[in-house]
Amino acid sequence: MQVIAYYDYLLLVPYGLIFFFIARRYVKKTATSPSEYKLIMFGWFLKMFACILYAWLIVYYYGYGDPLGYYNLAGELRKSVLSNFSNVKFFFQDAATFKAYISSFTNENEYLSGYSYYLDSNFIIHKICCFISFFTFNRFLVISFVFTNLSFIGFVIIYKTLKKIIGGYYKEILLACIFIPSCIFWSSGLAKEPICMLAMGVLFSRLTDLFIFRRFSFASLLLIIFYGYILLTAKNYIFICLLLGMGIWIFYSSIKRIINKNPIKKFFFYFFMIVVLVGGGYLLSDTVTGIVKENVADVISINLNNYRYIGESGGSLIDVQNIDVTSIGGILKFIPQAMANVFFRPWPWEISNVLMIFTVLENLFFMFLFVKVLFRTRLFTRNLFINKNFQVFAIIFSITLALIIGMTTFNFGTMVRYKTPFLPFWAVFLLILNKKLSQKKVTKKVMVQQVAVTTTT
Repeated sequence: MQVIAYYDYLLLVPYGLIFFFIARRYVKKTATSPSEYKLIMFGWFLKMFACILYAWLIVYYYGYGDPLGYYNLAGELRKSVLSNFSNVKFFFQDAATFKAYISSFTNENEYLSGYSYYLDSNFIIHKICCFISFFTFNRFLVISFVFTNLSFIGFVIIYKTLKKIIGGYYKEILLACIFIPSCIFWSSGLAKEPICMLAMGVLFSRLTDLFIFRRFSFASLLLIIFYGYILLTAKNYIFICLLLGMGIWIFYSSIKRIINKNPIKKFFFYFFMIVVLVGGGYLLSDTVTGIVKENVADVISINLNNYRYIGESGGSLIDVQNIDVTSIGGILKFIPQAMANVFFRPWPWEISNVLMIFTVLENLFFMFLFVKVLFRTRLFTRNLFINKNFQVFAIIFSITLALIIGMTTFNFGTMVRYKTPFLPFWAVFLLILNKKLSQKKVTKKVMVQQVAVTTTT
């Protein structure tokens, strides 16, 4: 079967116009100025172009990959429904049930024998892809286009929510949410990332409304349940990191409002937290050590071996040295290397293809920004403050997600793709802090000049 045919491009014209008008209408409600509207719509055009490039990369350059796997399995699900409408039941059943159904037929399609495509985390993408295929003539490029638009909506929702939380710094937020190259390219096309970005955007927005702005609505509750299920099924570690970040952010904001009013309460709160953390850590140390040694060690070993196999087949393998997964100490020693891999690699001398050039330039920019902010704040918490204590969520969510990715991913292309959910928040955190510190420096300089003028007069 020809994955991309000439009529795919013809179909992109009407579908492109439909989504253009939908995007334009949605962006008009989000933007507060003509320039902001134009920039967001320019981001939409970039993302649609990236979608086509990504589809070409998968189909014509690699010739294989998850997008083709999703497309093939969704095609089989579509066939089963068209042949017998009662098979729509598979949309509400697990992957194992559909696998048993497919196994009853003789099929030479290599993707239908792949174990990973019958996991529930992948099967939910098959279901979404199949549903969309009924409205897109089952064409790969058009389905990819729809997925990309869903991803774009997710990023715009995050942008809109951050504007509401922070109340300023619109240029920095716009750059972080709409124009990061990795997010533009690697969260496009028929993949998990577009669906996860949409689900994460809705969850972040609705949870913020409920717990930060304290605006309850039944619609928000339904959306949290629906998109929470999608994100939990597709990528449960993102869901867990998101809830962890939100939980700590909400707890910190609530406690800070209380203890700021009373110094005695502040002292006892910090004393209580130290006792709980030290005592809890001591009591749980044996259990945690066992979990890390048995589960995390197995995950690291299995993933490293899998990625080494991919590297031998031509993949961009991340070279890691001396990982001792037999002890808790060895795993802990690997954490700094894992974090450095996620935030700073690939290095310039590790470039092996054109796409990695953009990744390296992006990493160098964030590295420069991180070092600059680190030295200028000197890690004083009062210098890290952003409105509504947003810095707490940005740091917790980014670091926990980066830790999981760094310890389980050993391929540059995969790692860059997995980073896209936390990049907007990490970028907003660094860009706004850098801007605030620059403004503070200018203000201080002006004040010194005014004092000097006053003294001389």
